[in-house]
Amino acid sequence: MTPAPAGDRRPSRLAARLGVAAGAASAACGATLWLTGQFLPFAPPVHTWVLAAAATLAIASLVQQLLGRWSWSGGPLAALGLVLAIAFFGVLAGPVRISARAVDPAEQATAPRKPQRLRVVSYNVLHGYPRFTNQEARFSGLAQALEQLSPDVALFQEAWCTQRHGCLINRLATGQGPFVGYHLAYAPVNGSLRLIGFEEGLAVASRWPIERVTVDVLRPRERPWRRRAVLQVTLRLDGETWTFATAHLADRDAGARRAQASSLATRLPAAGTLVLGADLNDPRGSPTVSALDARGLEPLLGGARDHLLVRELPVGWAVTEARWLLAPDETGSPAGLGPISDHPAAWLELARGETRETEGRRGPGA
Repeated sequence: MTPAPAGDRRPSRLAARLGVAAGAASAACGATLWLTGQFLPFAPPVHTWVLAAAATLAIASLVQQLLGRWSWSGGPLAALGLVLAIAFFGVLAGPVRISARAVDPAEQATAPRKPQRLRVVSYNVLHGYPRFTNQEARFSGLAQALEQLSPDVALFQEAWCTQRHGCLINRLATGQGPFVGYHLAYAPVNGSLRLIGFEEGLAVASRWPIERVTVDVLRPRERPWRRRAVLQVTLRLDGETWTFATAHLADRDAGARRAQASSLATRLPAAGTLVLGADLNDPRGSPTVSALDARGLEPLLGGARDHLLVRELPVGWAVTEARWLLAPDETGSPAGLGPISDHPAAWLELARGETRETEGRRGPGA
């Protein structure tokens, strides 16, 4: 049989080689996220570019081979690159995951059975991604501040996890941390510790056992891979059910922020005792905060971004103190290491009391 002229084989060979090259490149782009993310967190746009490049190269390779000549070496590589790009994007933009830590019964001795007062702190601790400037110094200052404040319940936004620095909430609850013996709930919201070496989310620490944990993604998303959420925990204090929630809304898109506030309001319980600490990124009186006012929440502290709101305190409980702590423009953290965050912390104290003044400060619906 007479072999085909060399010129007839050249296009098919070129297609095969292009398919192999594009397939290998797309697979390498997808794998780079996981491999590099173990050592060096990516700057925010990088993972988007990598995934887009992987998908583009993979599709171009498959189209080139379908129009030219299928290569059994390049085709599977292109398919692998496309699958990796889709799978990794799914991890970054997929559903929020919850992890809660249960403690041994002996550790519950830190929680009094019939508390006479309750101290709550809500704090956006600044995740610091991607440069993590002064991350360890800021963590040391935070740990020392929490040791001095000794809150009963802590609500965090931007609770970080990195390959290099570990996870904020776990570190606070281990070793000599201020939350040893506390019950924890943590919901990663953005990023991926496995793929890009970083994630951040919402966290709660409580002296009392957490009976129930829920997390909901708020709608709409600013971008497919950028999520906002609310983390809620239910505690039982002296026979009364309390719900504590922490949330973080969009910072740049005002329209998305207002819609997320409405989404947040519908995800909070319709009745019962509720304490919400949130970075709403809008001041009191804005449509964002008004959506929560309409849900019966009383704003006790309201700044330009951060808020602390309460609804329906149990009979006999009253707010005794609500103030800001650890403002960024203070001289420094308790450890003298500079500001802990670019946000202040909201501090709330509640106590039992039966006076009329106490009853008058329970808030709407009490």
